[in-house]
Amino acid sequence: MTVYAQVALLRPSRHLDRLYTYKLPFSDLKEVSIGAKVRFNFNNRLEEGFIFSLDEERNFSGEIKPILEVLPEELWLTPELVEMIKWISEYYLCSITEALTLISYPEKIYQDVEVFCTVVDEKKLNEKIKKSKRLQNDLSVINLLKNKRGVVRTTATIKKLIEQGMLQISEKPLPNLPSIELSESQKQVYQQIKRDMLKNFVGLLHGITGSGKTEIYLKLAGDFLNRGKQVLFLLPEIGITTQMVDRVKKYFPDNTLVFHSRLSAREKFTVWRQVKKGSPVLVLGTRSAAFLPLQNLGLIILDEEHELSYKQEETPKYHVREVVYWRAKRLGIPLLLGTATPSMETYAAVISGLIKYYYLGKRYQNRPYPQVMIVDMFKEAKEGNTGIISRILQHKIYERLQKGEQVFLFLNRRGFAPVIMCRKCGYFYRCPDCDVSMTYHKEERNFQCHYCGKKIAFTSKCPACQELSLDLYGYGTQRVEEELKKLFPAKIFRVDYDTMRSKNSYDKILEAIKNKEADIIIGTQMLAKGFDFPDLTLVGVLNADQSLNLPDFRAGERSFNLLTQVVGRAGRGIVPGEVIIQTFNPENYIIQAVQKGNFQQYALKELSLRKQTGYPPFSRIFRLIIAGEDEQQVVEGANILVNLLKNASKFSSEIEIIGPAAAPFYKLKRNFRYHILLKTNKSSFAREVLKAGLREFKKCSLNYKLTLVLDLSPQIFL
Repeated sequence: MTVYAQVALLRPSRHLDRLYTYKLPFSDLKEVSIGAKVRFNFNNRLEEGFIFSLDEERNFSGEIKPILEVLPEELWLTPELVEMIKWISEYYLCSITEALTLISYPEKIYQDVEVFCTVVDEKKLNEKIKKSKRLQNDLSVINLLKNKRGVVRTTATIKKLIEQGMLQISEKPLPNLPSIELSESQKQVYQQIKRDMLKNFVGLLHGITGSGKTEIYLKLAGDFLNRGKQVLFLLPEIGITTQMVDRVKKYFPDNTLVFHSRLSAREKFTVWRQVKKGSPVLVLGTRSAAFLPLQNLGLIILDEEHELSYKQEETPKYHVREVVYWRAKRLGIPLLLGTATPSMETYAAVISGLIKYYYLGKRYQNRPYPQVMIVDMFKEAKEGNTGIISRILQHKIYERLQKGEQVFLFLNRRGFAPVIMCRKCGYFYRCPDCDVSMTYHKEERNFQCHYCGKKIAFTSKCPACQELSLDLYGYGTQRVEEELKKLFPAKIFRVDYDTMRSKNSYDKILEAIKNKEADIIIGTQMLAKGFDFPDLTLVGVLNADQSLNLPDFRAGERSFNLLTQVVGRAGRGIVPGEVIIQTFNPENYIIQAVQKGNFQQYALKELSLRKQTGYPPFSRIFRLIIAGEDEQQVVEGANILVNLLKNASKFSSEIEIIGPAAAPFYKLKRNFRYHILLKTNKSSFAREVLKAGLREFKKCSLNYKLTLVLDLSPQIFL
């Protein structure tokens, strides 16, 4: 009996968007299954791929080549991951090979660097240590003898002790339920969630910053680990993950795994192997961890569910919130979302009863929420202060420094000056490859494009009028740092992309802040969320208006979320916190809601505006970007595509096709960009329209000259 396999090629290409048929070199299906990794001849080249289906019926009339080799099972995907890849391909309209790039599958097998060992012969091991000075100085062996078990590196010494029968490699035990102290309000919420966690449960834990959501997460995680289940705990950024590791390992020292993109191939394989075995572990990771082969998954936690970092901006442009929804529903396991600032999509689902809602309105140990003061910078300028820092903020900084407390000044703009303009002819210095202003970086004495990375040596000569009249306007973190050094004799740390480039710089600077080696911290959004510094009592928001007026209907939502998270950094210790928000729009409803810490006031207003205009969550928007170096070809291709989509929709009123129009950033990295929006309440119908339109567009000669990007869950429209 011949068995045929449909194989996905591991070579991302829009021109190879299909499965290929090969025959198995054996008839025993016990040797292979869906998800198996195989080698085969493809166009006279040795390639690798994964089996996506097996069938005894031949469905290809041409010559069918045999699979040459089935690779070791540790390199295989699970059948669930194969289903997930198929779903992603269908849902986000990408190829199977593009979807496969989301999975950090191992390229080869690595030997374990660390193993979990238990002491088998304590008496014999003790005697051996007494006779050996080398063993007496080996902390891993001493700790094993003391604790009777633990994770150790597989050194020559450990291997020898295993061979001699004093130690043995064991499965990690089920963790004891952690002793986590909960406040009364936390206990009530924990008990409610635990009681509600039935099949297909989706819940939102909405807690103000500092309310102790993490303790509830860990208490619930302990319940599942103790039942032998796995827990997936997702965080939006590597920096937050690094800080969270210590908190989680405090309760689950032997059952915590960390997974993110900065791990080495060996480290990723260690996690892959552990979760594939079904070991009861808590996996703490960023969005890439959502694609691990968790064989015994019991609970998914998505912390900071509103975060933009959960959306991938490279193809396939998936949103991890949608991925974990699918995974939880398919497995019939609970999904718990958590945040201080729910996304409008999630909050609308709460209002409609699709998601259960739990609220924590008090800070942990009843610590007070910081007092928030708004400073009108127009008024400040009229009264003679045209500097970066308002008079009241200067006074408050001085007060806190006198008390030995820490200050955080937030500005989401790196560099020295974001605007370079000629005072004679009004020329704006823009990146020659992008339609965006360049930023002056004083430390490197150059102009930089924050989109393509282009750098141009500093000059004061205007390219337009040739006069030496280029001036610097506005301020970034570098200029703020310079200004502060003139005002305060303090230890000042700057935390932005420019100071965080080395591998361990993030951890080092966080440790230094905790150890009070910094008096004033200037930071971008890298420090705006998830961090807990007990001695940080004053937060200053230097420019609250920065993202309010972007040409994007989500600009207000992102501003509210970010400002609320920044406010939440103040007063997380014993000393109450204060926040000063500098703005030119003190009456703006978003600024007002942030000051009051009133999410509901903001959310109901925002949802009302969205409903009036028909924006998500009251509709679905799909975005297509057509890009190329020849603007005329881009415009021509965009118009052809729009007509194909209109024909495919048969001009139905169920779908509104908007555009084509130049994107707000109409040129990036030498490519002109036009976009088309599809607005609909029937997303399945819109997908079919897209499929049909794209199928026809592929026949067009311009298809091969242009780049076409699909975003079926756009979060940014720039």
